[in-house]
Amino acid sequence: MKVTLIQPTIGRVGDRKLVRPWTLEPLAMAVLAGVTPRDVELKFYDDRIENIDYEDPTDIVGISVETSTALRAYEVAKHYRDQGITVVMGGVHPTLLPDEVSQYSDVVVSGHAEKLWPQILNDFKNGNLQKHYKEEGSISFETLADKSIFIGKKYFPASLIEFGRGCPFHCDYCDIPIYFDGKYSSRPLDSLVTEIRSSGKKLFVVVDDNLGSSPKALLEFCKAITPLKIKWVAQTSVTLAKNEELLRLVAKSGCLGVLLGLESIESENLRIMNKRFNESIPMVEAIRRFHNVGIRIHGSFIVGYDYDTTESVKRLVEFAIKQKLFIANFNPLTPIPRTPLYVRLQKENRMLNGRWWLDYSYRYGDFVFRPANMSPEEMSKVCEEAKRHFYGARSILTRAVSLTNIHGIYSAFGYFGINMMTRKEVAVKTGAYLGYEKNMLDLLGD
Repeated sequence: MKVTLIQPTIGRVGDRKLVRPWTLEPLAMAVLAGVTPRDVELKFYDDRIENIDYEDPTDIVGISVETSTALRAYEVAKHYRDQGITVVMGGVHPTLLPDEVSQYSDVVVSGHAEKLWPQILNDFKNGNLQKHYKEEGSISFETLADKSIFIGKKYFPASLIEFGRGCPFHCDYCDIPIYFDGKYSSRPLDSLVTEIRSSGKKLFVVVDDNLGSSPKALLEFCKAITPLKIKWVAQTSVTLAKNEELLRLVAKSGCLGVLLGLESIESENLRIMNKRFNESIPMVEAIRRFHNVGIRIHGSFIVGYDYDTTESVKRLVEFAIKQKLFIANFNPLTPIPRTPLYVRLQKENRMLNGRWWLDYSYRYGDFVFRPANMSPEEMSKVCEEAKRHFYGARSILTRAVSLTNIHGIYSAFGYFGINMMTRKEVAVKTGAYLGYEKNMLDLLGD
């Protein structure tokens, strides 16, 4: 049996396929490869960095789908289904909207696919494939990811690892609490250590949605990996700064930097997004504590909540520069289906397009709802101006004057290199369409 796995991209810029200056390995694909029976001939295409060979013979295709890649995933699926090839879709978006996805796929997988994938392949082989598979029970973490599928592909030189899944918080814009039922689960540390050692790598990205979800689990994580002498980055919450002893252990274990969901400096915005826990410690103090132990900060902010104005967004950017954040995102607020944010905006009749992820005219950075204090077009412009300001030459030089960001010649190369790459990524991503093939407008029955 021949099986093909595909990671879709978010589409194109103009008539060109979107090519980002750095792309990380898609760990979920390696996890599926790890549970694929050894007698199966497996092929993997990463649509973000290479072309898909639709003529390459295959029996069944598996596509991982997020809301932002749904339209492109449907395009890819159509190529295969037109040839009579069975398509399976799984991931966050099929879990959120299985009925929609079933229109463009032969099989829909809800929840975590690694426990179901061997069964799906066996059912296909035996001719009794189901239309919908739903994962039940806890996450097993029993199988090591098979990263041999990445050989020969050009990714950012860091290996991805996973310690846990889920997040205990319930931010109103986030689909993670829905996907993971508001729970956090961590894997056995012995398997994590085995995976790290066997990789032969020294730089890792921990892909957990919130590595600090369980301080007790994080403490054990740090104890286990400290002897391995690796370097790593991860995503966590501001609340980690409340435990200074744990923060020191995080730094000692090899943490170079963290992505922090800072989101907003407006208290009322944090209240609306159900993220008042960000105020459990003053943001400036939290940033200072991370910097004091040598951990760089990738600040993540959201632009578009009801208390955002042109002036408040300007203050936000100046705050990020003054606090000397290593890099930062200023993300346009985008309602993901089934989240409390999406439901609220629908009830308030503020959504301009209830299925924006299927809109061929939608471009990254567009606002798909009516903001409270300006038009969608004005808010888009303010958001883009924030990015340009933060990645302007003066800002980059200002933020360079920090012993956390730069403490030697190698860290200087890293700081300026990553800022320039991120600046380029922001530029190429702005205005990107979700779909790639404009001639497939009939895909959605238009």
